[in-house]
Amino acid sequence: MMLGELAERECAYVSRYPPCYVSSIGCHLLNIANKDKKFYYHSGRLFDFRSHPFMIAPPGFSKTFWLDHFLDEDCGLISHTSIKTGFEGYMTEAGWVGQIRMENGEPKTMYGAAHEFKNGIIGVEEFAAIVEAMKTSHSRQLDVSMLTSLDRGRVRKRVGPGALPYETRVTLWAGTQTMRLDLASGMGRRLLFMVFFPSEKDKEKLREIYLKGHNIRFNPFKVRAVREGIERKVKQVDKLEQVNFSEEVKEFFRHKKIIHYEIPLYERLLVGYLVMSKDLDSRELTVTFDTESLRLVNQEIFWREQIKKGGQIAQVLMILKEHGDVMPINDLRMALVDLAFDWSQSSELLQNMARGRIIRIDSKGIVHSKG
Repeated sequence: MMLGELAERECAYVSRYPPCYVSSIGCHLLNIANKDKKFYYHSGRLFDFRSHPFMIAPPGFSKTFWLDHFLDEDCGLISHTSIKTGFEGYMTEAGWVGQIRMENGEPKTMYGAAHEFKNGIIGVEEFAAIVEAMKTSHSRQLDVSMLTSLDRGRVRKRVGPGALPYETRVTLWAGTQTMRLDLASGMGRRLLFMVFFPSEKDKEKLREIYLKGHNIRFNPFKVRAVREGIERKVKQVDKLEQVNFSEEVKEFFRHKKIIHYEIPLYERLLVGYLVMSKDLDSRELTVTFDTESLRLVNQEIFWREQIKKGGQIAQVLMILKEHGDVMPINDLRMALVDLAFDWSQSSELLQNMARGRIIRIDSKGIVHSKG
């Protein structure tokens, strides 16, 4: 029902990105139930089912767009439900975790969004602390308390005047512009990446979709039905007492040779989709594949591979491919300008790719793909 309403709003790529948010909603509900009833453990530890979608795209290519459709006070599909929701344009580590200040000689606790929305979902358009953390494999800029808040739900921050301890079940939806990110970093292992490197066909499609969108309102009856469906789903999830991952799922990860610390990301995507797409009419949930869930998991594997290879590099190679793998360097730079690379940044990127023998720039200033 959610995807149908989004399609009626003339949204592009409804089957590509929104299912990740829908799955995250299912994970959020399941995680709260598991933390309350303690029915699913992994290697002796209570499992955290949360999935944190994180979109990587150039400016203007849907990062805020999807957050609005789910979280906006007016048209948001899950606003005004029992799930507390919020939306922020920008956030730092202190804004997320919180901090302790001295006032009149006494320490005062200032809780952050992870505490304010400890049972909710919050969207952040540009999360500076996460971006900085993923630029380095050591995550030096990021407080450990933020990592554990997204992974285990545990915040234990100690600063000069005192301590800031609490538990949170908050789910984060965020995004950033395309850049080089390290997925082996602590933060990269906690986020479900969605990637949009727009081609010329994508730009044409988005232009037409935008022009069709004039005077299209959301359907208040369908939105109300979606929100009522969320409340029914909360009651269904509350009845669960057991979750089992099928041997089919386990064998899939063996066959794909997925590294162990990324398996939970795909498991959560899968179980969240199942929670939201099926009627949960028993106390036991067996997690297995159907055609759509298999597509979603393979899509996420592909996206993570793109980021591992370098998101900026992938964009350059995609542009070159659209032009027959050969393009004048100034034309290529102009194409990159539309994707938020300034002239200096594009020049540095292309030179680095040439030094790495990913592309070749001949004496006439023509760029050739080495692929």
